[in-house]
Amino acid sequence: MNKLITAVLLIGLIGCKKEEVKQNTTTEIDCQCDRVVKVIKYKQGNGVYCLIWTVNDCTNWSKHTDKSFSSESLSPDMGDCYKMPY
Repeated sequence: MNKLITAVLLIGLIGCKKEEVKQNTTTEIDCQCDRVVKVIKYKQGNGVYCLIWTVNDCTNWSKHTDKSFSSESLSPDMGDCYKMPY
C-alpha cells in the first residue's frame, strides 16, 4: 500500500509543471497627448468653465490652461488624454 501511495504521489509531482506568469510591462504612451492630472469645473450658464492641469508622460512637462465648454460632457476628466492648445 505504501508503494502505491508513493507511486501516485511521484506521478502527481512529475506531471505538475510550474506555469510562468508573464506580466505585460509595456504600455504605449502617446507623446502627442497630455494626461489630465487635475481639473476644476465651474458651471457657467448652460456650459462649464474648466481649469485644466496636464502632464506629458514623454517629456514630463506640466501645463495648465483654462477653457469654456458648451457641455460638461465635452470637458476633460482626470486621466483623460487632452491636447493642449499650445
